[in-house]
Amino acid sequence: IRAGRPRAERVTPDNYLRVLVPLRNIDDEPIQVLAQMEFLDGQRVALSDLTNRQVVQIPSGGTYHFEAMSRDPRAADFVLRLGWDK
Repeated sequence: IRAGRPRAERVTPDNYLRVLVPLRNIDDEPIQVLAQMEFLDGQRVALSDLTNRQVVQIPSGGTYHFEAMSRDPRAADFVLRLGWDK
């Protein structure tokens, strides 16, 4: 998997952070992974604001746009964790 350039924007009226990360399958076979995003404050401290782990299926050579929105207006950064879905 190759992660593309993330896009982040503030969503009004609550000032939440919405993030979209393109994930490209560079393999010649379809893959299935687990994805989870955690949001951090401006000091890169975890906010206890994270998504559920989600199963993501990406076809061979395809792109999946993973999108998540914070539930805390202090969110200023994020970490996207990917792992194999066994």
